[in-house]
Amino acid sequence: MREWPGRERARSLRQWPTLEGVARRVAQLDALDGLIAIGSFARGDADELSDIDLLAVVAPGRFDEAWAERRRLASDPLLMWEPRSRPAKGIRWFTWLTREVIKIECGIVDPFAGERDLAEPFVVLVGDDSLADRFPRISPSELAERRRQRQLEQEPPADDAELAYGELIDWKLYELKKAVRRGLNKRAV
Repeated sequence: MREWPGRERARSLRQWPTLEGVARRVAQLDALDGLIAIGSFARGDADELSDIDLLAVVAPGRFDEAWAERRRLASDPLLMWEPRSRPAKGIRWFTWLTREVIKIECGIVDPFAGERDLAEPFVVLVGDDSLADRFPRISPSELAERRRQRQLEQEPPADDAELAYGELIDWKLYELKKAVRRGLNKRAV
């Protein structure tokens, strides 16, 4: 993996072996040209309970092959799921939870399809330095506005069980993060 300003912090976290493993597996797949980190790992403010947000960049013309091989990116996941969302040409998301309770959200993305913009901060972890140049760029504020708009337009899952499960997982992870942070703060005093 490449160097970036937040790498030393990331190396100190429990998620590091998982991130390294995903990067290694991306490098082994011919249908993928690289891997980009977004979110807290790219910003350099990840903590012990941060999830890992990634974009696996598809080689030109190989989206279907890359999507078919997506499960190879996760090593022995505890759980894997795909959010129900409107299909977009050139990007699909899947999420997995590792046995170490690390949540990874990964978009398989063809930047030439024009369905995914890229905002700072991001880090090219695997692939050529110019990998990010394949994406249209937007400002972080523009990205935040688009996310807000998508949330307003998003249809609830058709299956009530899926909705309840998603809320349960989000709530449990939130409670776990709070408990761990309380424990870390008590030890620091």
